[in-house]
Amino acid sequence: MNRPLIVGVFVTAGLALFTAGLFMIGNRHEAIARHIELYAEFANLSGITQGAKVQVAGMDAGQVQGVEIPDAPPAKFRVKIRITEKLRGLVRTDSVVTIGTEGVVGNRFLAIGAGTARAPVAAPGATLPGAEPTDISALLDQAKGTIENIDTTVRNANHLVTNANGLITTLGGNLDSTLTEVKRQCRTRTTWSRGSRKDEELPGCCCATRRSRIR
Repeated sequence: MNRPLIVGVFVTAGLALFTAGLFMIGNRHEAIARHIELYAEFANLSGITQGAKVQVAGMDAGQVQGVEIPDAPPAKFRVKIRITEKLRGLVRTDSVVTIGTEGVVGNRFLAIGAGTARAPVAAPGATLPGAEPTDISALLDQAKGTIENIDTTVRNANHLVTNANGLITTLGGNLDSTLTEVKRQCRTRTTWSRGSRKDEELPGCCCATRRSRIR
């Protein structure tokens, strides 16, 4: 039998046994570690499936064991969560379960927030409150509506400013016309008074000034 072939077979078998051993050790550690099961309910799973990672206060703690599908629309999805018992002290009855994303478009996972010290530790099998995930499309639609409202407001403001400018221009023109007419009347009365023996008392400072000069 070819010796290099035999050596290759033994090397391949050794690598396979080594990989299997690591896998078995990992599973054994997972089996030995103590866990507790909790539940969370969501109206929208947003991509959470069985086997999804679970974190407690930002630390990897377990995974999703299963998802119960509701029978009717008012009901919610019931998610079964399995976490390591060493982090149980952080999970309180007021802890909130949220749906997170690894990176921008990464995998979905469940994040259990650390509760407060005044709340008791969540018992095994307890149902924790779940925060519904934010709908990005709804946020974009809302932002679009806000931008449209701002644009409409700016256009209305520009229209008001344009109207105000037109009104100011009109008032200025009317005022100039009025002053011109007053000056014209003053000149007319002054010319008339020069050919007369008595001077009429005319209203306005302009005419009064003219009379003082005549006298």
